[in-house]
Amino acid sequence: MTEVVFNTKHPAYRQLVEMLDPDLVTDNIAALKARIYGASDTLKMLLCAWARYEMEEREGARRDKVVEVRQEWGKMARQFLADSDVELVAASNG
Repeated sequence: MTEVVFNTKHPAYRQLVEMLDPDLVTDNIAALKARIYGASDTLKMLLCAWARYEMEEREGARRDKVVEVRQEWGKMARQFLADSDVELVAASNG
């Protein structure tokens, strides 16, 4: 099991994590759509921030390491998503 501690003072927390909190459910469709669109935009900006960080790193060993970290993170994300699919199927077959 992986434990994650969120930095609640970072703007990404309020704009992404907090917006997707299931405890903030409302019947107002417009408000729900606004939260989803806002969270989606924030996620895209975070990915763009990483891309820019990578692009602005000088050529050489450090940049190679940044690229390697992105690739390894992608592999881990793929595995988490695959595991999530398996868990969802198992839960629906309950």
